[in-house]
Amino acid sequence: MTKPGSILITGTSSGLGEALAAWALDHGYRVLGTSRRGNPRLAEHGAYSEVLGDLGVEQSATETIERLTKDTTDLEMAVLNAGILSRFGDLVDTELEDLERTMRINVFANQTVLRTLARAGRMPARVVAISSGAAVNGRRGWGGYALSKAALNMLIQLWARECPGSHFCALAPGLIDTAMQDVLCGLPGDERYDSLEFLRSARHTSDMPDPTAAAERLGPLLFELERHCESGGYVDVRGMA
Repeated sequence: MTKPGSILITGTSSGLGEALAAWALDHGYRVLGTSRRGNPRLAEHGAYSEVLGDLGVEQSATETIERLTKDTTDLEMAVLNAGILSRFGDLVDTELEDLERTMRINVFANQTVLRTLARAGRMPARVVAISSGAAVNGRRGWGGYALSKAALNMLIQLWARECPGSHFCALAPGLIDTAMQDVLCGLPGDERYDSLEFLRSARHTSDMPDPTAAAERLGPLLFELERHCESGGYVDVRGMA
């Protein structure tokens, strides 16, 4: 039986990134993790390697990925999970500074990660970018977050054309009860934003699992995405059979 290789996961300090890293470690993979804050709990595991860095800064992102992968010869997958939620509200009230910051973290940082891997000849066989239903449904209020995830989907499609030897997928993981939900569900009710009420009603139900439960479902699916989409495609876990 082939020994599991290494998986690169960004944004492992908390939430889904932390949970996916823990799942991978539990299943025998070596995990290369990065975040700004670090994760002491994961660091206790002998198969977890971590380099702290700000992926929103090009030089920091490049150096972080180079250091994290320089001695790796068995990189099987990269999970581009790190991201931020933009200010929620109408675009008419949104400053360009907020849009630029969101695009920098959710799109350009991932471009830097992929470019660094490609230039080093370390592009793995599978690349999964954590996208969102917000990328395609155009719900009012999601502004910069929706724009950034739509751009991320196209980034993945373009990289798939350049790297036919790897399978790329933009994956919407469904509703997950993370710190992002603390922010969204804590916003005041507003009839303009019906999606907020939907999130509140889903919270604390099976429709919005915690990160650990979500990772238990998503972990195996990461290795089966070729069955669900062509390289460069977008897929929502809620529509997968």
